[in-house]
Amino acid sequence: MFYAKSETKETIREHTDRLLDNWRLLKDSYGDRLIRVNERMWELLRLAIEYHDIGKANTVFQNKIRRAIQEELLETDCDANVPHNYLSVGLVPFEQLNLTKEEIRLLTHAIGYHHERDKRPDKEAIRDILENDLQKQREAIAHHMRLPLAEKVSFRFVDRLLKRYTIHDGESFWDYVLLKGLLQRIDHAASAHLPVESDVHQDVGVYVRRYMENKSFHLNDLQRFTAGHTHKNVIVIAQTGMGKTESALLWIDRDKAFFTLPLRVSINAIYERVRHQMGYDAAGLLHSTSAFYLVG
Repeated sequence: MFYAKSETKETIREHTDRLLDNWRLLKDSYGDRLIRVNERMWELLRLAIEYHDIGKANTVFQNKIRRAIQEELLETDCDANVPHNYLSVGLVPFEQLNLTKEEIRLLTHAIGYHHERDKRPDKEAIRDILENDLQKQREAIAHHMRLPLAEKVSFRFVDRLLKRYTIHDGESFWDYVLLKGLLQRIDHAASAHLPVESDVHQDVGVYVRRYMENKSFHLNDLQRFTAGHTHKNVIVIAQTGMGKTESALLWIDRDKAFFTLPLRVSINAIYERVRHQMGYDAAGLLHSTSAFYLVG
């Protein structure tokens, strides 16, 4: 039994399966509609999910949870406190996964930094736990996770982790941002026991058109233009009263978007319009006092 959470006494495998459910939901919802996320990227994300928390099997971490849930502690000679995300990378069987050099780096960094720590990877501490604790439990961990694990640990992955991605890595940097961001989003949703997406089939463009028809409004030139260019990037500059809100919503159409404004009173008004006047209940509201506004 290897625990991932103390609050729900959830095992690492159970938590990982929640992530995989959300991975399928996200993939089914968006498929190839996300920029740069092709089939290979979805597969890298799946691998990142499978191995992201496997380092939690280390005995020091397990004893923290066992102490919290008042279960008997496990015996161990290791006392180093190393973030599990660094340890997880050491158990990934890269040699069995048929990855390119760049894909290995992407997977290493997505897993290794799915939590950002003030503590940098310490090769000797990582070596101590991997060699003297995790490798000794390798068969039990592999059985629990139903996954192949690295048979021999090469500590070059620590050197890779220390060479962080930067904007100067060009296109690879953006792949890393996407892979890590999607992993974190799925992980947070799974930890909260929530679906990572909902209402993806409710197209806001349909609700805008229905609202305008009910009000006997006709699309103006701007609105027709944005409605006809939903597949393009569009910058619109227009004066007050030109129907920019409806234009933007028609451009969003069947996609997900973030509608931002500089004033809370303005964004509250648009939220009321979209959610209640247009009847689009898939809209959400987020600002510093949104909880008070929604409760009120």
